[in-house]
Amino acid sequence: MKQRISFKLIFEASMSIIYLAFGLALLVTDKALLPSIGGGARIAIAVLTLLYGIYRLSQAYNLYTKGKAQNFRKDSTLMVLVLLFAFSSCGYRNPGAGNRSTDTTNVAVDETLKPILQAEADVFQVMDTLGELKLNFLPEGKAIQSLLDLKSVMTVASRQLSQKEIDYLKEKSYVARQTKIASDAIALIINPSYHDTIMSVDQVKAILTGKINNWKQLDKKNVSQPISVVFDNQNSSIVRFMVDSICQGG
Repeated sequence: MKQRISFKLIFEASMSIIYLAFGLALLVTDKALLPSIGGGARIAIAVLTLLYGIYRLSQAYNLYTKGKAQNFRKDSTLMVLVLLFAFSSCGYRNPGAGNRSTDTTNVAVDETLKPILQAEADVFQVMDTLGELKLNFLPEGKAIQSLLDLKSVMTVASRQLSQKEIDYLKEKSYVARQTKIASDAIALIINPSYHDTIMSVDQVKAILTGKINNWKQLDKKNVSQPISVVFDNQNSSIVRFMVDSICQGG
């Protein structure tokens, strides 16, 4: 038999509606509520709030139809604890929240690494809605110089800083931290009209230093024609690697 509508029933039904409305607002609004929280933390809190609102609504229904319900005070305490845990475990802190300009990170990147780093940046922007990653793709030399000039807080390059560069940053009260994240390789591309041969490191060095300057020196089947070496940029990491590692500075 249905029970009469009491103040407790009205209160519990109202609280259920509030929880449901708050959970939906977290999902559909863009930081209008709890602007300091974004990404997975926001979704987790919204889902927890919706589930608890549904639970409270079912308890209110039981109170209306059966005249009894579980201890709501204990349930409310449990919900508060769950929300506090969600706030603490999902990163509820961001000093620059609400002001994207303070969350912008400038990174100088060797332009030869653009395809990989751009993809990484796109993923970061999807996962972190409060931070903004600004990548500046430059020749390796200019990317390193950007770090030394303190125009970038980070540089992604294919070489380590020299001791001179480390000491320069230390004089400005900055400590350089370097981490290897990957290894890459260099591909040599030749015109398809020439015979495809396997070049040794010594042959590549001889071409770069001018000891080998004709295709016929590599293979007698090739047409006698001067070898022209072309690089992407004179300041690129490929040129630096060829000079330092292949030619040993020669």
